Amino acid sequence: MVSPILLVAVPLGAAFLLPLFDRLGRPVARAVHLAVLVFSLAVSGSWLLALLQGAAPAEVLTGGWLPPIGINLRLGPMEAGLVALAALTGLASALYLAHHEEQGDLRGIVIQLLLVAGATGLIMTRDLFNTFVFLEITGIGSYAIVAFGKEREGLEAGFKYMLIGSVASVLVLLGIAFLYKTTGTLNIDDMAGRLPHVAVAGIGTVLLLLLAGLAIELKLFPLNGPAIDLYDGVEPGVVALLVGTVVNAVLFTFWKLQPFYSGASWQTAIEAIGMTTFVVANLLAIRQQRVRRMLGYSSSAQIGLLVFLLPLAADGTVPVAAVVLLLVNHALAKAALLWMAGVHGGETVEDWRGAFASSPLLRLAMVVSVLAIAGMPPFLGFFGKWQALEALAASPAAWWIAPLLVGSLLELVYYFRWLAAAREAGEETPSRVPALGEIFGTAVFAALAIGLGVRFLEPLWGGAAAPVALLGAAGGVLVLLRSIPSRLRGVLTLAALGAAAWALFSGAQASPLWSLEGLFAALVLFGALVASLAGLGWKPERGSYHGLFLLLVSSILAVVLSPSLLGFFAGWELMTWSSYLLVGQGRKGARPGYLYILFSGAAGLVVLAGLMAAVAGGATTVRGLGSLTGGHALA
Repeated sequence: MVSPILLVAVPLGAAFLLPLFDRLGRPVARAVHLAVLVFSLAVSGSWLLALLQGAAPAEVLTGGWLPPIGINLRLGPMEAGLVALAALTGLASALYLAHHEEQGDLRGIVIQLLLVAGATGLIMTRDLFNTFVFLEITGIGSYAIVAFGKEREGLEAGFKYMLIGSVASVLVLLGIAFLYKTTGTLNIDDMAGRLPHVAVAGIGTVLLLLLAGLAIELKLFPLNGPAIDLYDGVEPGVVALLVGTVVNAVLFTFWKLQPFYSGASWQTAIEAIGMTTFVVANLLAIRQQRVRRMLGYSSSAQIGLLVFLLPLAADGTVPVAAVVLLLVNHALAKAALLWMAGVHGGETVEDWRGAFASSPLLRLAMVVSVLAIAGMPPFLGFFGKWQALEALAASPAAWWIAPLLVGSLLELVYYFRWLAAAREAGEETPSRVPALGEIFGTAVFAALAIGLGVRFLEPLWGGAAAPVALLGAAGGVLVLLRSIPSRLRGVLTLAALGAAAWALFSGAQASPLWSLEGLFAALVLFGALVASLAGLGWKPERGSYHGLFLLLVSSILAVVLSPSLLGFFAGWELMTWSSYLLVGQGRKGARPGYLYILFSGAAGLVVLAGLMAAVAGGATTVRGLGSLTGGHALA
């Protein structure tokens, strides 16, 4: 295996050598830039695969000294995943920004490599002063790349971002210096072991300095104003790069420092800061008419949710996997939406009316990204939230479920308002045809969001998995094949329904037709067959009708046949958004569809609250709901 130290050394060295390569021609410099990012992605990806298959985490010792004296870097599964995500985001952003003059020149590609190198080092280091150094590298790179824009708003946002970032750096440095004086070590793991035994007055103030600095770096409420201005005033491709590299790296740094804040008071304070940010930022996002500003508040809310979960994951209340799923979901969906915002160019929600009507791929990517960021299945955010809520329901921290559900409902309001405008019939805002490099990241990240999420659906539906998966896959294929003749799509729909019925009621794993579940499943499939036969002679206005119809039937079967609470609710939410998209197929269906998804989404969250009450009462399956008493059900 390639040494993990090269994940930092190669992009950092290449960043300083790029001006020399540029003397051979700008294409040479850009080729080296892309080659370095591909190298980082390949190395981190190979390490991730090895680690997931059971390989031991890699420890890199610098200077030949063992920690805590020497500085060490660690590459475990989480570090490898985040480094791979940073490299992939860097590569996609490089292809996007190559078509934008300011960020595509020599200075831009140098700083892009510095951001990837700094984020990688920040993720891997286990030394506190090294953490500060890499924070400064990413900070300086961030200030420089956002200052390349020529618009006044961008320059002003960059200046504010630099000022508040400088304050954060001072606070972090002061916190590190005092902690070193108190504990006599800079190694994070060693310091975490010594802090509980420190009885020095003022140690709480020192930890507060460090916490305040990290809160500013993460742009938590009420310190998120400059970050929101950054989203609104800077090229969206630059912000996408920062989301996938710097933001994730700082968040992981905060995770590594969680042992410093192991007391109940610290944990409660961090949870309160995170949840307040999640709810308030989502509430403020509803008021926004400017799309990029709305996305900024959404990012602040998502980071707040992750910060809320960090202390709960550190003490074992919530599984770490929940945090990982939500982080990856946010990085993929938000970067894709930002790249689309840059390609489209619409400033306000109203400007997005009829967006991407001539580009089905981008419109599909927008739908996928909105569903993912809103926490709908089959995307990672849905499973991350379920795991977090399920763990909270079974713990003394169950009361946090209420604000988490409120914040989730607020997300639905503004994201589906934006999507309704984009799907509304009307003339698309004239714009240039995007280059392939500009949409590469959007397509790849949307595909990853689907592919990673679908893997979690497979075990949910027991014996019904085959027909549900068959209809879901057929629906997805027909959505992509929207350009084939309508009658052929209708015939393929009938064939998929017939195959699903055969898979469900024949073979060793067949569902008995005389059971209640089997009877309802048969009625659903019979009704779908009748509707499909009747529609053979009808040509829908939009080509995705048949695919969405199969997705809806698939989700209804999942609700009827699922043995688990998670499978039942996943089917419920799939039914909600597939029926919403069907409602919006009509010429005037966008606005009614928006009202439909709001009421259905709110109903779904009420159902989710009831399921969490059932989990608190000990239920784990749908049949287990019948064994709950009134007291347990209302617990």
